[in-house]
This record gives sequence, C-alpha cells and structure tokens, in this order.
Amino acid sequence: QLRTNKLLRVRIYNTISTVLPGLLCISIAFFEPKRQPTIVIVLYTLASSFLGFAGGGFFSAIRYRSGAYSVFVVANVHAVSLVSHFFVSLLNALVARNEEYNEWPTLFISEGVILILCNLVFCLFVKTEKAEWTRDGYEVS
Repeated sequence: QLRTNKLLRVRIYNTISTVLPGLLCISIAFFEPKRQPTIVIVLYTLASSFLGFAGGGFFSAIRYRSGAYSVFVVANVHAVSLVSHFFVSLLNALVARNEEYNEWPTLFISEGVILILCNLVFCLFVKTEKAEWTRDGYEVS
C-alpha cells in the first residue's frame, strides 16, 4: 500500500522528518553537554539527519499538488523558509542571551514541540491530488 498510496507515503516521510527530530531535540534538553558531550552531539546529528526525509514528505507533496508549477512553488517555499531561519536566530538570541547552558533546554524543547505540532498540521491538511489551478482548462474567475 505504501508503494501506491502517495498520501500515506508523504505523511510517513514527513512524520520521520519532523517528529523524530522533535523528540530528539526534546531529549537533548535533558542532557548536560559538559558532562555528556558525545550523547548531545549524537542526538543533534541524528535530529539534523532525519530532517532530510522532508524531501519525501513535504517537498513531494508540493510536487504532487502543484504539478508543472512545482518549481515556482518550491522556490516560494524556500524563500519563506529562509525568512523563518532568521526568526529562529532571533529566538535563539532572545531566549539564550549568553553562553549559559541553563537557557538552552527551553530552546530545544520549544523546537521539538514546534516540529511535532507542524507535523500534526501537515498530516491533517495535506493533499496529493493536483490542485484545481494546475489543471488544463482552469480559468481565473
């Protein structure tokens, strides 16, 4: 069923690319990097690595939904993504103002919760059939 069901496939890939990193980020908050640096590095590396599954989830959904216009849609999504990276940097600067570790768990837990919530929203609203505006004969009314 996974081979033929595009909707199930993008949901699974997106869940791997958001929920697993989210859980790993939350778990990082409970380790102290000065005492357990290897564990923190491994967890963060795994969290970053699982984000690569977004290509099979979120970005595949864009391709299925927007058809021939997918390049344009992906470019716009990347532009929004770049802006979000600036906001994440701002959040880091506001929450963890110094090099003290005691402020960082809040960031990791927040990031984990946001990733998990984003996956929930994605799974509820994702569609893989072509959007109406990509079909032949579509006219703007």
